[in-house]
Amino acid sequence: MDHPSANEEPGFESAEPGFDYRMFLHQLLSKSWIIVLCLVAALVAGGAYLYRTPKLYQSHLTLEVDMQEQRIAPVEGINTQNLASLDQLRTIEQNLRNRTLMERIARVDNLANNRDFLPPSEDGRAYSPEAIAGVLSNLVAPMIRRGTRLIDVFVVHTDPKMAQSLADSVGREYIRQSIEKRTNGARMAYDFLKEQAEGLRQKVAQDEQQMQKYREDKDAVSLDARENIVSSTLKELSTRATQAKSDRMRIEGDFQKIEQFKDDPDQLLTVPSIANHPTVVELRNQINNLTAYIASLSQRYKDKHPKMIQARSQLTELRRAQRESVLRLPPLLKSEYNNLVANEKSAAAALTEQEKASLALNQQSIPYNEIVRKRDADNALSESVSKRLRETDLTKDIQADPVQIVEPATFSPIPVSPLPFRTILIALASGLALGVGIVAVLYFLDRTIKTVDQAEHYLDLPVLAAVPDMKGPAEKSYLLMVKEPDATAAEAFRTLRAGLGLLGPENERKVLLFTSAVPSEGKSFSSTNYSVSLAQQGYRTLLIDADLRRPSIHKIFGMQRGLLGVTDCLVGRVDLKSAAHPCEIENLFVLPGGTKAPNPAELLSSKSFADLVAQAVRDFDRVVIDSAPVLAVSDTLIITPFVQSLCLVVRSGHTPRNAVQRAISLLDGVDNRPVGVVLNRLPSKTGIGYYYYYSDHGYGGGVYGAPAVSAKKG
Repeated sequence: MDHPSANEEPGFESAEPGFDYRMFLHQLLSKSWIIVLCLVAALVAGGAYLYRTPKLYQSHLTLEVDMQEQRIAPVEGINTQNLASLDQLRTIEQNLRNRTLMERIARVDNLANNRDFLPPSEDGRAYSPEAIAGVLSNLVAPMIRRGTRLIDVFVVHTDPKMAQSLADSVGREYIRQSIEKRTNGARMAYDFLKEQAEGLRQKVAQDEQQMQKYREDKDAVSLDARENIVSSTLKELSTRATQAKSDRMRIEGDFQKIEQFKDDPDQLLTVPSIANHPTVVELRNQINNLTAYIASLSQRYKDKHPKMIQARSQLTELRRAQRESVLRLPPLLKSEYNNLVANEKSAAAALTEQEKASLALNQQSIPYNEIVRKRDADNALSESVSKRLRETDLTKDIQADPVQIVEPATFSPIPVSPLPFRTILIALASGLALGVGIVAVLYFLDRTIKTVDQAEHYLDLPVLAAVPDMKGPAEKSYLLMVKEPDATAAEAFRTLRAGLGLLGPENERKVLLFTSAVPSEGKSFSSTNYSVSLAQQGYRTLLIDADLRRPSIHKIFGMQRGLLGVTDCLVGRVDLKSAAHPCEIENLFVLPGGTKAPNPAELLSSKSFADLVAQAVRDFDRVVIDSAPVLAVSDTLIITPFVQSLCLVVRSGHTPRNAVQRAISLLDGVDNRPVGVVLNRLPSKTGIGYYYYYSDHGYGGGVYGAPAVSAKKG
């Protein structure tokens, strides 16, 4: 559950209502003198600024950055610029005002002795280059044009000719400085490449000498040729050894079969070595041919035919010769096998020796090949550097710069600062903003009640009457109901009379008390005019001044201070009939404060005051009591039990709402909550109709139906 803070009273709205634009506009109109004062102060400040600020003239120079500028040959370790990059354009932009360039301009243009550039120093000493560079840097403002390669250089000075001269100097000296840097860079690159090329040539020569020394030490002048010979011989021997082994393995398999079938010619013919022997192959071919011939003869001749007999006899002879040849081959194959075994051993031995020679040669070639590779690498690097050296030699004297002047510095006799019209506009805008800001701060810091809506929102009480603030003669008159009956304020009290008359039965609304939270709220003014309105309606009315500490009712009606009144009635010195004084207003009687009371609170709390009120109710139709402020003294809280209705007077724009809320809380504590609020001195001339209860627009005067006031009189 939320608890109210120390500054909040229970039963009241603490939240701020929505921002009221009409109320804020009224605040601006009512506090317009603050805005006017701020405008005048801003205009004075703007005029002083224009008077004291020296005039500045501006010169404009345009530079173009060429993307396709000539560059030196790219060299590792030498930085080259890519002017197509925005970062490089910004770098050029910033370099147009760096300290080195500014000092160069100051030295070339002899600005230290130029009195048009800077006035003489107070001590008569010459300005240092750093000081001149700092001043000049503040005068130069380069800027890249968006989406282009153009850089605008703006230079300002109190002298238009000096501004033009400085702008020309900035463009000219930057280009010269850039050319010098690029030329020096090309020369440094050339010297660097030349030094590198010479070093690489010496390294290649050292590598050649190292190769020659190695050949001599290892007796390997023709090492490359020996490697080729050894490699070729090793390949040939490897082929021979492989072939010998293959032949030996083939004969070795056939020889085992020959040993098994040595006496059987037919089985021996199944051995590949014997079957493929040339003699056997020749006889087999003859037998096959003769067999085919006999088969052809058998088609024409009988078996007994001489040709058939001769052919078969030849076939038998050939077969016999084949068997004899097969039986003679095993000893020959054995001899051939022995020869193959010997050849295989010889080839294997020769291959082994050649492999040893090759390994020895390879071992000898490892450091030599390392030297060769190093010589080749150094030689390739030397040729590359030599090529770049020749390219750099062709470009090192080129002085063209990618930055060129496309628009020379302009001369302008019209100052760019200060601009009177712009300065006055800024001053007016600043003054207006300051004035509105001050009024806004006052508006948000204002805790008073200014409108009917605010009163009903914060106090949770109905506004019975809104009495406008009177101007002119009526402002000093307390008896408005008599002296200004047609005034708007007088109509407000009639509205109050009507409102209070509807609160309840006749016998429950006879005694009414007017009070306020703090002094100077207008409670006496309200009680007096309300009493007059009752008397004018025909009610026999008694107005009692219960503010015994500062009585004022007798002054309003022009009575003397020593008249008998409330104090005298309470002490029993006089009765009510003798102390109630009639006045010039019919049906209205006044009971002033009377003799000054030494103890007002004790007198008001006695039974005598209750008896006084009771007698007044019997003798009069209406009783109106004017009491002291609630927060000032306790007198009002003492007498509230004896009244039937209580009305709280609040002065618009004067009383803090927390004070009014505190007063209502105190009255609630004695069980006599106010029946409503009288909002006094409410501003009426707003011009916007915000105080809609008493707007002057549309009625021609202060009250509906009253005669209109002419323009000359009003």
